[in-house]
Amino acid sequence: LCSRISNSRPSFFSNTERSRITAEDTLRKAESLYASQSAPQSSYHTQRSSVSGPAEIQKMLSTALQQYMHIMPNFALRDVCPSFFRMKYYSGVIELCLAYASAIDPNNLGGSWYVSQPDIKSGDIQGQRKFKQRAEAYDYILAVFEELRNLPNSMALREEALGKATDSQDELFHDFFYKWFLAHGFRNELMHINTPFMEPFLIRNDPDALGQYYIQKGRYLEAARILFQLAEK
Repeated sequence: LCSRISNSRPSFFSNTERSRITAEDTLRKAESLYASQSAPQSSYHTQRSSVSGPAEIQKMLSTALQQYMHIMPNFALRDVCPSFFRMKYYSGVIELCLAYASAIDPNNLGGSWYVSQPDIKSGDIQGQRKFKQRAEAYDYILAVFEELRNLPNSMALREEALGKATDSQDELFHDFFYKWFLAHGFRNELMHINTPFMEPFLIRNDPDALGQYYIQKGRYLEAARILFQLAEK
């Protein structure tokens, strides 16, 4: 209905609202096609749909993602991410949520609040609000990795998701992401992630792992210093 009104009376909606309606319409079409692909079909229809269906769904999802990117952050992630999850568009969830977190807090107020001292935190209401908004976006990304952990034959999807996540320049996200690894007992896997945010994170959160990290990076003198310090404890 909104789509028809937007087309017939364009002045009724703002440009952002029209773009959001267009994105929603694209997403609905992708979901409809995905549902038809998932439903039992005759062998004839299965052969026909297998040729164009998955590629067409992927194209629609990519288009929807770009449409939502253009209206950041003027929509709710809860209206988009569940659909992406249903269609296993995990890379889209990661891209969308990282961009949303950046758009919702362009001045990094949430990141500054996160690293500030307790006495400053208590009075920084705006920073706390931005932090919570970004944390909600990160939770969707962490849910991707939770789901991929239990999804059979998902190695390619996991590698793609990991690449998208580690390419991010959002330091606050990396802090959330690495803590997820530690919380699940994946310290060894964490050590293989190569980003400029890893060393500062370990110094703050898991200094005992620094020796292992430096050994993997070939920084043996620094590793020896850390291991010597641990031995003295």
